[in-house]
Order: sequence, then structure tokens, then C-alpha cells
Amino acid sequence: MDHYYPVRHIVLCCLFLCLAWPVWAQVGSSGYLEQGQVIRFSYDTAVISRKIDEAAALRLEFPDSSIALLRETLRQSQASAFTNGIIKSYAHIANVYAQNRIYEKAIYYYNRAIHYCLGVPSYRGYLAVLSNNIGINYQAQKLYDKAIIYFHKAAQYAERYPSPISGAHVYNNLYSLYSFIGKDKEAAFYLGKAKLLLNSKDVSGQTMFLINEGNYYMDQEAYQKAEGIFKDALGLVEKNKLDNLRCLALTNLAISYIKQGNPKPAFIIKSAGSEV
Repeated sequence: MDHYYPVRHIVLCCLFLCLAWPVWAQVGSSGYLEQGQVIRFSYDTAVISRKIDEAAALRLEFPDSSIALLRETLRQSQASAFTNGIIKSYAHIANVYAQNRIYEKAIYYYNRAIHYCLGVPSYRGYLAVLSNNIGINYQAQKLYDKAIIYFHKAAQYAERYPSPISGAHVYNNLYSLYSFIGKDKEAAFYLGKAKLLLNSKDVSGQTMFLINEGNYYMDQEAYQKAEGIFKDALGLVEKNKLDNLRCLALTNLAISYIKQGNPKPAFIIKSAGSEV
């Protein structure tokens, strides 16, 4: 990188890259009809599901093709009242728009997925994932008040329903946002809540907590303590092959060295750059 950014700036950028939760896990296929909706033709739901997986695989390299295929699966799922297909199609369309920074459309499609999740109790576990993603998209637009609202919703859903995303993960996001906008008291509070909800099986959540805790001590100018915490985070990354968090852990460790006048950062920053 050619420019030096403040700690919070770098962390925020890295967080957006690695925290946008990759919807979707496999869920059931119970039908859900909105008022007035009629099943006109029943498509093979197994075929629809395969097409959705194909579209998701195209997302990074061929986003337009991915959206075109997802619109087809959405239409077929709606015609068949295939709730699984409807939700997954909406969520994956939103993911494509989010990765291309078309945030308003991403938020719209995440909200459409939420509408269907609310309609069927067995799908409510995914409300936390979708609300968290909306929060990330508002944060990317610097609409911090709206982001906070959706992160709070995500945390409430995560604590109420079994979910692929943990409450600790969402509270980590709240810590990062409050820290970024300079509300240190609120940031410390949500960092504490994240710690209370940490699950030993949630290695990603533990790693993010350590990175956030390290940044908390960076803000207190306790750089040596932060360095040790970032090293612990990097250890979890390496041990568990958390490739999506390696760049973030390395970057923060490098910054802690820079703050202490240590000559090691050049090598670490080079290593971090190779992970991007």
C-alpha cells in the first residue's frame, strides 16, 4: 500500500472484506405462500438448488451471469412455493450486489430474504445472518446509525434463534463500528459482551475477538500488550487455516510493531499484501 492509514481505517476496510457472512447454509424446503400467491407450475426443487449453487460459484468472476441465473431460480422457486430456493436466491443476489458495492440493491434483496424468513419459523435462524449483512452494507455507506440498528437486530436474533452466526460475532461488529466512530465507552461495552458469548467451537469468533481486543489496547497506546494479542490471533489463524482473517491479523500486528518503532513491519506488511 502506498499510503498509511490510521489503525481504525485499515481495520474497517479489512473487516468489510472478511466479515460479510457467506450466506447460505443448507436449509429445509417447506413451502411458504404469500397471500394471493398461486402455484402455477412445480419445478424440480433439486434442480433449482443445483442451479443456485452454480450461480453462487460464478459470483466472484462472473457476477452478471450469477445474477441472471439467480433471477431464474428465484422465478422458478416462487412459482413452486419453494421457500428454500426463494430465500437463497434473494440472499445470493444480495451478495453479488454487495461485492460490487451496489449497496442499496444488496440491502433491498437481503430484506426480501428476511421477509420470507419471518414467515416460516424454521428459517428464523437466518435472520441474524441477513440483518448482520445489512448492517455491513450500511456501514460501507457510512450510514452508521442505520448500521448500528441492524447490528443490534442481528444480535437479538442470534441470541433468540439458533443461527450460523454467533452473538459474539455480531457484538464484535458493534465494537468495531463504535470504535471507528470514536464512541469508546460503547465499544468497550460490546467488546465485553462479545467475550461473554465466545464459544470455544467458534474459532473465527475467537480470532475476531482477539483482533478487536488488540485494537482496544492500541487505542489505549498499550502497543506491546496489543502486539501479544495480535500474535495470539495470528496463531489461531495459522492453526485453523482461517485464510479470510490472515490479512487482518497480519496487518494489525504490523501496525503494532510500527507504533513501537520496530523494524519488523516491512516483512509483515509484505506478507499481508500477498494474502489480499
